[in-house]
Amino acid sequence: MDYRNNKYEYGKNTIIYAHNRKDKTMFGTLDNLLTKDWYNIEENRTIKMSSENSNTLWQIFSVYIIGTTKDYIKTEFYSTTEYEEFINLI
Repeated sequence: MDYRNNKYEYGKNTIIYAHNRKDKTMFGTLDNLLTKDWYNIEENRTIKMSSENSNTLWQIFSVYIIGTTKDYIKTEFYSTTEYEEFINLI
């Protein structure tokens, strides 16, 4: 989770980072996220996340590969309009 996020209270944009290993033992199927066949399987669109404080289920609604940008890193929104613009971006 990004350092700007609060691990005790999830905000409007909780950023979760992931990477895979060469032997594919961790996040080895990340490349599949961008295929329609993978996404069409409903159970693949849920992330189970456990922390010291809670167990939660997250629904994936946006997956993308980013270039060199910081647009996705925004974690604080000062108005509904600002948040809606962000949602439209992602």
